[in-house]
Amino acid sequence: MLTVTSLNNVTYAAIAEVPRKRSINGEREITLSFLRNEINDEFIENIETGWTVNFKGDIYHLFNEKEDMHGNKEFDAVLDFFHYFNGFWHVDDVENKSMTIDHSIPPLFEGTKYLLNIIDTFHANTMSYSKQENSTQRFLYFISRHNAEFNIPIGTQTVQIRNRIGNQRNDVLIHEDDNLIDFNITTDTDSFCTAIKGYYDFQGDDDEGSDKEPTKTYEYISPMAEKYGVIWGEPIHDERYSTLDGIQEALKTKQESTWKTSFELSAELFEYPLNEGDEVRFVVPSKGINDYIRVVEINEEFDEDGELISSDYTFGNENISQQYRNMQYDSIQDIQDLIDGKRKLPYNVLPNAVREATNIINAGEDSHFEYRRNGIYGYNLNNTQGVTRYNANGIGFSQDGGQTFNNALTYTGIVADAITTGSMTANRIAGGILRSINNNTLFNLNTGKLQMSNADFELGGSASIEFTDTRNQIYYRRFDDVGGINRTAGVGVDRSINGRFPVVYLGTTNKNNLSSRDEDNFAGFIANTRQREILDGAGQSIVGRKVFIRNESFDFDKGYNIDMHSRTITFHPMYTAENSYYMGTDTGIFDRTYSQQIRGDKNVQIRDAFGYGGWQFSTDWRSGGANLAILGLNTNTYYYQIGREGSPLTFGYINSVHADWLRGELVGSSSRKFKKNEGEMNLKDSVEFIKNAKIKTFDWIIDEESKFNKDNPQTVNDRQVGFIIDDLKMNNDHLVKRDDETIKKDNIIFMHQQVIQNLLNRVEVLENGKK
Repeated sequence: MLTVTSLNNVTYAAIAEVPRKRSINGEREITLSFLRNEINDEFIENIETGWTVNFKGDIYHLFNEKEDMHGNKEFDAVLDFFHYFNGFWHVDDVENKSMTIDHSIPPLFEGTKYLLNIIDTFHANTMSYSKQENSTQRFLYFISRHNAEFNIPIGTQTVQIRNRIGNQRNDVLIHEDDNLIDFNITTDTDSFCTAIKGYYDFQGDDDEGSDKEPTKTYEYISPMAEKYGVIWGEPIHDERYSTLDGIQEALKTKQESTWKTSFELSAELFEYPLNEGDEVRFVVPSKGINDYIRVVEINEEFDEDGELISSDYTFGNENISQQYRNMQYDSIQDIQDLIDGKRKLPYNVLPNAVREATNIINAGEDSHFEYRRNGIYGYNLNNTQGVTRYNANGIGFSQDGGQTFNNALTYTGIVADAITTGSMTANRIAGGILRSINNNTLFNLNTGKLQMSNADFELGGSASIEFTDTRNQIYYRRFDDVGGINRTAGVGVDRSINGRFPVVYLGTTNKNNLSSRDEDNFAGFIANTRQREILDGAGQSIVGRKVFIRNESFDFDKGYNIDMHSRTITFHPMYTAENSYYMGTDTGIFDRTYSQQIRGDKNVQIRDAFGYGGWQFSTDWRSGGANLAILGLNTNTYYYQIGREGSPLTFGYINSVHADWLRGELVGSSSRKFKKNEGEMNLKDSVEFIKNAKIKTFDWIIDEESKFNKDNPQTVNDRQVGFIIDDLKMNNDHLVKRDDETIKKDNIIFMHQQVIQNLLNRVEVLENGKK
């Protein structure tokens, strides 16, 4: 019996057969078929999407209504947790942010009716999620990123998060020779591909509605392409991927998912029901399988009284499915290595050793055993030196008639000339040399020398490697055929010059051994401690005659070049035609610059960090120097001054000054030492100029767009008096004209002075009565 509740909160008793599906990811769904009968007729005409059902203490929400011609109705129903969490929406986003599980999941439960229990411990992980997501999406994403599993106990509003849900059920065994009915492995290759292209590092405007475009691509090609060829799959074009590591992992995961393997099995019913996540032993000797499998899905049938009448279990084990996928990946490379001669056919020592021991024992038809007071004594009638002795102290095998037992098992341990075993577990092993069967690995325990070929190291659990000597290094050495010397690259440790502090270096030398000394032509990086920075002034060093800082290791197209090959040291950007380089930003400004020279091509500007004002120094010498100038920028917007009132420049040495107006004192040079070609001024020329220069009034033509002129429009006070050079008629006009547009004002002043002097002399003669 179950109950249904209407949209206006009226509850009815109901009868229905209920199929329920429970999954390992916390999903719990039911399907309800309400048939017309005395009980269901109370509500069946009105029941619709949005009603709720209480089944076994769980609340479900009805949807996907179906009705037949007789008025019977069928609904799908989703667990309240998912329906409830779908109603909470989030508009924040995060990219590559490290979060612990205590920071990611609990905020989703704040202010809700559900209780959260985080039972196990979890590692932090990097999160990237988008806006416009509800709490269900966020919750499932966080569960996945933390490699967690969750369940909601039936009849509760408690969400439990564990590393793995379920229990190991040692009371249940599925065996090929007992209760296993059927077992098969399925490979799904409908969307199979061996290569996928990924787009990442999207750039563009942040304006709403504008699309960002990827700036980088990466093509992932699976090892399976060696066997099946390059088959391109659907690319990944997703703005969430901004790093190469991120897109590589996504491409690899997506490609591997196109080769899908799964297994299914049928077994006889179990005496005790299982729950999702429970593990049971699964043994199939014919397939070499002896492992635990998990219940990943349960399909149950309940009768009208709510009693369980059947259960179908779906089992899963990633190890079993994965081993078939790995067989495809590994065998492809193994076959190619065999073709290339890189790999020998595998050799397993154990089967041959077992075969040999079996032959020796089965060939002992001439063995003779005697039961003596001190044990069992056996020997070979054809070889009496081959003796076996067995008593309470041990068992021994001798080839010298029992004088010595080179191979024996006693209460003190095992003595053997040779031991062949499939596996060995020991607390301590002492010996001379450990060698792998294929000679890839040799470990001389006496000298400490470890030689390995085709080796991969994997360290976990906060593992450390400690160097205890300054000669400890990790390096690669190669002989240079052209130079005739060894060159070495690697990483090493040392003590600083004062012997007090540790030093680490990474780089190359032109010697057999790695070191950071100058005489070995070291090039690379040297790191010192902070304390040495304080005491000795030593810092972190990048050592080399030429150092590149660039965006890629090989296919680079931007960066900086520090060149120290000569006495002239340069630091300059690369690929300047394609890139713009800034030293500082408008909000990150250097306080001071110490430099002997500032050079630029054609134009150098000194500008404000935010506005458009500033000075331009034109250094274009190509026109014979005619374009060399100091200019104000955007003069229609800004004032420009050289010096200020109260802070004037002391001296200014200028050949020519062009200005709308001048104020203050103008100082000119007059000493004979500055002059040459000295001669007498002809009074006739001065008088001719004064007589012929027509004096006019006028206004200067000015730049109407200049900010100064716009702020200070011309008035009557700006009226000028002068002459027009175009109208000047005199023989030696070069004494007055600098060019066709400008005049020599100093010359005009002194020509006036000459005329005045002449007039004063003539007045003086008249006053004195001289003829």
